[in-house]
Amino acid sequence: MEQAKGSLLKIFLGMPRDVEWRGKTLKTALWKSEPAEQKAWVRKEGIDGDRPGNPEVHGGAWKAVYSYASEHYCDWRKEFPNTEFAWGVFGENFLTEGLDEEAICVGDRIQVGERVILEAIEPRQPCFKLEARFAMQGQDGMMKNFLEAGRWGIYYRVLVEGAVAVGDPAYLVRRHPARIALKRVPGLRRAMKAGKFETPADAATISRLAVDGLF
Repeated sequence: MEQAKGSLLKIFLGMPRDVEWRGKTLKTALWKSEPAEQKAWVRKEGIDGDRPGNPEVHGGAWKAVYSYASEHYCDWRKEFPNTEFAWGVFGENFLTEGLDEEAICVGDRIQVGERVILEAIEPRQPCFKLEARFAMQGQDGMMKNFLEAGRWGIYYRVLVEGAVAVGDPAYLVRRHPARIALKRVPGLRRAMKAGKFETPADAATISRLAVDGLF
């Protein structure tokens, strides 16, 4: 596994709004925009100017920042050439380069800019509101596509608060010793639920993450 090093390409912030879909009113913060000053203040409970649509399942200290790899957009655009994949369409706060689910492990610590330290917690498991957003632009079945593609994005908690700006470097400052890539998390959770790990080492690794409150 290579040493993760990348950059912050874009910042997106948004507040909850009501959206009509199939006769229902949904409260969501999927629709975000870039701040005019191209910077933001990152706090332990989230980012100034950004709030989750449903705080029971999104946001909070353990999901304070949601990042998405810019590399994934290239794959989406190739697979669905008739669908618009504008930057930020997945509701991410940070669009990054070089920091995807294979490069980052659970518990890894990433420094962004001069001060902010983030800790990787888990990949995103989307709700039906992602399906709704894409259905509104003519692409049905996106929630299933999202889950199967493994391009989920990463939730982080904030260990050190501070300001970040577009163009800031983002790089690994501590690799968690368990070394479980975010890409493996859904499969390991299924194995844990079934009580059937592929190897004894996997079971021991999960126990180590659990001690740190990370699994």
